[in-house]
Amino acid sequence: MDVQETGRSILYMVESNPGAGFGLLLAFMFFGPKSLRGSTSGAIVIHLFGGIHEIYFPYVLMRPVMLLATIGGSMSGLLVASLTGAGLSAPPSPGSILAYFAVTPPGGHVSMLLTVATATAVSFIIAAALLKFGKGSDDSAEVAAAAAATGTAAPGGDVSAVAGGDIRKVVVACDAGMGSSVMVAGQLKKKLSPYGVEVIHTPVDEIPIDTTVVLTQEGLAARAAKRVPGSLIVAFKTYMGDPAFDRVEQAIREGRDLTANGLGEASGAAPAEAAAPASVAAPARKAKSNSERLRTATSVDEVLELLTPQEEEIHS
Repeated sequence: MDVQETGRSILYMVESNPGAGFGLLLAFMFFGPKSLRGSTSGAIVIHLFGGIHEIYFPYVLMRPVMLLATIGGSMSGLLVASLTGAGLSAPPSPGSILAYFAVTPPGGHVSMLLTVATATAVSFIIAAALLKFGKGSDDSAEVAAAAAATGTAAPGGDVSAVAGGDIRKVVVACDAGMGSSVMVAGQLKKKLSPYGVEVIHTPVDEIPIDTTVVLTQEGLAARAAKRVPGSLIVAFKTYMGDPAFDRVEQAIREGRDLTANGLGEASGAAPAEAAAPASVAAPARKAKSNSERLRTATSVDEVLELLTPQEEEIHS
C-alpha cells in the first residue's frame, strides 16, 4: 500500500539493511582477534557490495553476544528511517548497498544513506565495546570459545585422515547451499583445478553419501558429520583466507595425509600433480629406447625381437 501511495516502503529495509552487519565486521577488523583481522576486509566487500549477509554469521556464532550489536544496529536504522521517511521502491536483491541505490526513489537517497550509516555506527560501537576495543584479546581463547560454543572441538565422523593423493572431490557445504558455499567453492576451484580435483557446493543436509572430504563452517560441522559419518569433516572459521583452505591444497599438492585439524606425514599415494606425468614417463622412455635400437638393427630377426606387442599392433 505504501508503495502504491508514496512510491516507497520502509518494509523493504527491515531485513535487507546492510548497515548492522557492516558495523559488526568493521568492529572485528579493528578490534577482533588478530587471526581474523586479515580476512575481515574481504568479508566486508562481499557483505556490503555483494549483498551476501551470511558472510558475517560465523562472527556472531563465534561470540553469540554479538547479536546485541546487530539488533541494536537494525533497530536504530529503522528508527532513523521512520523519522526521515526513508523507504525503497522495491525489494533490494541482494541486500547490497549497490542494490539499495538502484531501488531508492528519486529524492530518497539522503534518508537511505542516513539509515544505513546509523545502523553501521550503532552496530560498530556496540560490537567494539563487546570486544573491549581490542584490549586483552587472546586468539587462542577466542578459538577455544568458538569451538565450545559451536560444538566443533571434535567434528566427528568415522574417518580421521585421508591421503591427499586420493582426494578427487571436495564438497563445500553451508546451511542453504547458496551464497557462502558458492563463494568458498569458487576459491577452491582455482586452487585445486591444477590437480584435477573437483569442487562442488551443496546444502549441509544434502551432502552426497559417497563424499570423501567435506569443508564446512564450524557451526555446521556436527550436522555434516551426522549426515556423512564416513567422511572427513574439515571445519573452517571464516569464509575468506581461512588456513583450512590452504591445508587442503597442501595435502593434495604434497600427497600428505589430511586430518580434521592439520596435516599428517606424506602418505603412500603420489601427489596429484606428479601422479599423471610419472605414469606416462616410463612408456615414453621405453618407446624411445626401442626406436633408437630399431634404427641401428642389422637383421630382420633383431628387428622382430625388439618390437613390443604395442608396436606390432601399430605397425599392423
